[in-house]
Amino acid sequence: MRIRFSSAAVSAALGTALALGIVAVPAQATETATGKALYDGVFHSANDSASLSLEQYAGGRWRLCDDDPDGMRARAQVRNSSGALLLDLTDSNGSNNACADGYIYPTPLPNTQLRVEVWVQNGAGGSKRYPSVYTYYW
Repeated sequence: MRIRFSSAAVSAALGTALALGIVAVPAQATETATGKALYDGVFHSANDSASLSLEQYAGGRWRLCDDDPDGMRARAQVRNSSGALLLDLTDSNGSNNACADGYIYPTPLPNTQLRVEVWVQNGAGGSKRYPSVYTYYW
């Protein structure tokens, strides 16, 4: 049995669905086609010129990027709840589409509290500028 709808009926139904907001839309840019988030965490310096992203379920890769051609270098550190340094990243290539990647070994246990700090600084010995501190639970 085949059911046929007139084009007027289909157009009316589609118009009603659009008006009511019940039409499916594509996934957001931060998700894959399966709905899995591309990044499990994204952390920024206070002025948004440095970003640190985490792909926890894709090997635990941390990626630090300098997002602003301001002459500063991006820095990030990840520490455990007792303050031990687990990861120290620097993107000293400026905003030239190159980022610094790092991994924490051994991988933290589930629900491990991490302190994540992201900032920029002028040169290797410069002081922290625009630092942001986050708490992240693995």
